[in-house]
Amino acid sequence: MVRTETDVSRGGLNPINWILLALLALQLVVVAFVLWPREPASRGGGPLLAGLDIGGLVGLAVSDGEGGEVSFERGEEGWILLESGYPASEEKIQNVLEAVAQLRTDRLIARTERSHERLRVATDDFVRRIELETEAGATQQLYLGSSPRSNATHIRLDGRGETYLGSDLASYQVTPRVTSWIDPIYLRVDRSSLASIRLQNANADLTFNRDEQGTWTLEGLQEGEELLTANVNTLAIRISSVRMVEPLGATREEWFGLDDPLARVTVITRQTDEESGEVTEQAITLLVGAEDEEGNHVFHSSTSPFYITITDFTARDFLNKTRQDYLRELEEAGGAADGVASP
Repeated sequence: MVRTETDVSRGGLNPINWILLALLALQLVVVAFVLWPREPASRGGGPLLAGLDIGGLVGLAVSDGEGGEVSFERGEEGWILLESGYPASEEKIQNVLEAVAQLRTDRLIARTERSHERLRVATDDFVRRIELETEAGATQQLYLGSSPRSNATHIRLDGRGETYLGSDLASYQVTPRVTSWIDPIYLRVDRSSLASIRLQNANADLTFNRDEQGTWTLEGLQEGEELLTANVNTLAIRISSVRMVEPLGATREEWFGLDDPLARVTVITRQTDEESGEVTEQAITLLVGAEDEEGNHVFHSSTSPFYITITDFTARDFLNKTRQDYLRELEEAGGAADGVASP
């Protein structure tokens, strides 16, 4: 029987309408599948660097996308900076290597190369790149990208298209800043052991001695002059802890300017053994040399085989001080307290 127009108006549908409805329903299912929020894949994951033996690594390099880089090699006595040979922090490097070994492929984010730039894990657009070298000379590169949330970083192994979400390693933990991987304090001297300080620069040649009561005196103090002991204490504090900008290595180079230094500080320390009462003295020579392109100064201590740079701010206490910086004329002192500079 042929269905009439009246039959359709009463609720019936012709075959074409049924087909259109079916297509519409299929489109809705596809849209829902594509747009439905879902968690990254979490099945079938394993170590990102399967079989990695961190004890067999001999090289490590960390770089950022702006040209910064720091490289290390493992020597007989542990990890050192490749460029200068300066000792690196064994604990810091071990922690990073262990975190790399724990990275997994449980949470897949993307599979294609087209996503690398967006996630900042591309070979020419990344937040951090970590390169590992084995004793056999094999290398592996790992890219750390953007962080969609705290404690989560996009990661990708070089040569692979897949990008994963990692939680064991963040970019701030692996910076190419040298001082993040070493002890930045180059020189430590027990301030209570300081017995004598001789400061020589273009402006002065001063020798300060400390008596058994801990009071500083100046050799050659003239009548009518008073020593500003607070300023000598400031110099002693500067000597007791010298922070570096970066190490330069153990080879003395001509441009360092240390054959004719801008400042020389000779320190005598004196320590008494509590049990035996034996007194031990040590002489330490500090040299301040040429200025580098960044405005920092070369620095060396006779207690270390390494040369370093220090900031201009630190160097000023050795380079610019004059005799008058440590003195107060009595007739101008007024009622100021002993050892404290007048305002």
